[in-house]
Amino acid sequence: MKKILSTAALSALMFTTVTTTPGIAGNMKIMPPDLGADCSTDCQDQIDRLNSSQARQDEQLEGLEESQIRQDKNIRANAANIQANLQEIDRLKTRVVKNPWYVKATTQLTWMGSMDLDQARYGYQADTDTGYGFGFSAGRQFGNLRIEGELAGRTADIKGEDLSDVTISTAMLNGFYGVPVYGPFSVYGTAGAGTAKVEVEFPNGFDSEVTFAYKAGAGVAMDITSTVAMDLGYEYLRVGDVEFGRNHDLLRVDDLKNSAINASVRYSF
Repeated sequence: MKKILSTAALSALMFTTVTTTPGIAGNMKIMPPDLGADCSTDCQDQIDRLNSSQARQDEQLEGLEESQIRQDKNIRANAANIQANLQEIDRLKTRVVKNPWYVKATTQLTWMGSMDLDQARYGYQADTDTGYGFGFSAGRQFGNLRIEGELAGRTADIKGEDLSDVTISTAMLNGFYGVPVYGPFSVYGTAGAGTAKVEVEFPNGFDSEVTFAYKAGAGVAMDITSTVAMDLGYEYLRVGDVEFGRNHDLLRVDDLKNSAINASVRYSF
């Protein structure tokens, strides 16, 4: 009798009601036949094992769905990056190369520092007030390198008895080397050499001398448009010794140096 009931139960499983829910392949649950008390223990165990196996499969399907969702997000993100890269490539291909020749105007905030004044009448170190300066340059760009000629001048008041202004006018050849860092921004280093005319105001008038000068500096540059750029940087200028007076007996200035904060606008034409 038990054998007959077991056979009947297994046969009934073939016609068991199957409930499905939406998913990748659907979730199915085996519903036991309505055997009442006649379903044997073996029959119920088989039904339970089938339902347990189906539950594990449902969990695996849910995990696959979540993995597919993550993959879809990654695909969309990669597609957006590819599109951005293609746009950048097109922009570079169609970019208008600006004229390498340019002109530049510069304003300066200057500090002359201390000057060694060598003369019996001026036997001390003189300091200066904060001064100002202006410059005009013209040059050419070669990739990251710029070469320019510059005419500039800076002036400050001397803090000393019977002395007034000291003015340094320079004619120099300068070199700049820039390194792009982000977007329109780049950092640069600069060095230059040339001549300097040093002029000092005495109680009875002005006297001037011409000497050698050199400078170095660094700063940040920003491209505003394809033809306009700005520079902001620091510059250190050193001037050779100068002597004033008909027989160089009025005043000798040693160790004349100048620091400046420069703000410049460049225009490529």
